[in-house]
Amino acid sequence: MSSTDKHQATFSWGAGAQSVNIAGNFNNWSADATPLQKQADGSFTAQVPLPWGEKQAFKYVVDGEWKVREDEAKEWDAAGNMNNVYTAPPAPIPTSSLPNLPQPWLLLPLPQPPPQPKRPPNPPNMTNHLRRPPLAPKNSAPVQSQLLYLRPRRTSTITIKATSTT
Repeated sequence: MSSTDKHQATFSWGAGAQSVNIAGNFNNWSADATPLQKQADGSFTAQVPLPWGEKQAFKYVVDGEWKVREDEAKEWDAAGNMNNVYTAPPAPIPTSSLPNLPQPWLLLPLPQPPPQPKRPPNPPNMTNHLRRPPLAPKNSAPVQSQLLYLRPRRTSTITIKATSTT
């Protein structure tokens, strides 16, 4: 398995030390096998290839002293030692192993028209006024309508002359 077949984990230690190494399951707990590189700001970092999906226990070796970072995940081992732990993510699925699937937008359902609002049913006592009057059958005699015309009333003016006799 080459280093490209592994997850590249980044480990770091703050400024203030002369040398920093990392020791853990991945290098048989060798105190000097994996040095961290000093950065311009005085801190130390290293990229370490780790197997995908596996948990690794480790410690930092700072100026010869074995140390645990309190701000990183840690746990006790079977011998009663506190170690930092790191779990690499699962391996990515190579795209060449995926089946040739259709494009996702081809699998989308066709849009449906919006639902039409339903009219609530009329109460039983209000249905008659909404019905149209029945039409006369096709073979029936014609229906005559009578129209009633109202004529305005004629008004008469009566003039009364009053005469007085004295």
